[in-house]
Amino acid sequence: LHTPLYGQGDAGRIWYRTIHTQLIKQGFARSHHDPCLYIKGFSDATTIDLALYVDDMFITSDASDRLDAELAELQTAFPMTLQERPEYFLGMNIEYIGPARIRLSCRSYAATMQANYADDVARVKSCRIDTPADSDLVAAYERALAREQHPSAELIRAYGTKVGALIYPVPCARPDLAAAVGLLARTLTFPTPEMLEPRMQAWITYG
Repeated sequence: LHTPLYGQGDAGRIWYRTIHTQLIKQGFARSHHDPCLYIKGFSDATTIDLALYVDDMFITSDASDRLDAELAELQTAFPMTLQERPEYFLGMNIEYIGPARIRLSCRSYAATMQANYADDVARVKSCRIDTPADSDLVAAYERALAREQHPSAELIRAYGTKVGALIYPVPCARPDLAAAVGLLARTLTFPTPEMLEPRMQAWITYG
C-alpha cells in the first residue's frame, strides 16, 4: 500500500482484496461458510486456520513447525505485530482451558456495560431473569412497529446507545442474545418509552 486508505469509502474492499490475494498466494483457501476464514491444509492432516477481521487476525494451528514460515511470509508482505496466546481480542476475553480448547467470553466488555448503565442495572436488580427476552418484549416490539408514537430525538439516542452496546458481543461470545437483540435493533429509529421501562431493560443485566 502506497497511500493511506483510512477514511476512503472503498478502503475496506481494497484492503480485503489485498490480504485475500496474499493469503491465496500462500496456499490458503477461503471458507465457503465465512469469507473471513482462511484455511491451509497439509498432507499430514494438520491445518492453519486464520480468522480475519479487517487488519486483525486470530490464528490457530496444529502445524506449529509450518506456522512460523507462513507468519514470516505474511510479515514480509505486511508489517505486523505478533502476540502468542493473547488473552484479549476484539473485545473478547480468551481463556485457554486445554491444548486444543479455548473459551471465549465478553467479561470485560460486560463489566464496562454494567458500569455505564448502573442506573438501569439497579432498577432491574430484583428481577429474576431466566432468558434474554420474554413475551413482554415481543408485545412491546409489536406496539412500536405500529408507529403510533413519534419518538423524540433524545429517546432515539438513548435507545440506540443501549441497543448498540449489546450488538457488539452477540457474534463474538453471546449468540444466545441474538434473537432478543435482533428484535431490539429493529426499532432503532422508532422506539417507544415502553421499551425503556425497567421490565424492558432486563436484558441489560442478562447481558
